[in-house]
Amino acid sequence: MRKGCELYMLSEQDKAFVLNIKYEDISYELIEGTFCNHYNPQTKKMEKPRISFQEEFTLKKGEYINTEDVRTNVGQYILNVALYGNCPNIQKILGYMAIPYTKSVIGDTESKIIRAMMDGKVETTEYIRYLNNIQWFN
Repeated sequence: MRKGCELYMLSEQDKAFVLNIKYEDISYELIEGTFCNHYNPQTKKMEKPRISFQEEFTLKKGEYINTEDVRTNVGQYILNVALYGNCPNIQKILGYMAIPYTKSVIGDTESKIIRAMMDGKVETTEYIRYLNNIQWFN
């Protein structure tokens, strides 16, 4: 965790936990219970997250869909899994996205996906899955 100006650094144990999260595991309960401040009804207190979205780590080549070592953070990793984890062809087109998801990034990403659809590399059913995934975050 962070103290002063130090970076958030993910422990190896927490990295292993995060890397084992699959698309099917992503749920409101997982996100709130692990990565967000949340209310504990047993203690009747707010609790800090077990792991912060800002904790950084190096995603080594091949640990996910990345073809080279990537400096990333937990939030970016979870977003990649949640948005593209059930969209393998879209993952191949985009690769691992280790950038903040802004409105312009989403627009650029969707343009790449649509071009890939026009080239026959992504089926419309997969694009629909992606659209359903991104709506979950709204």
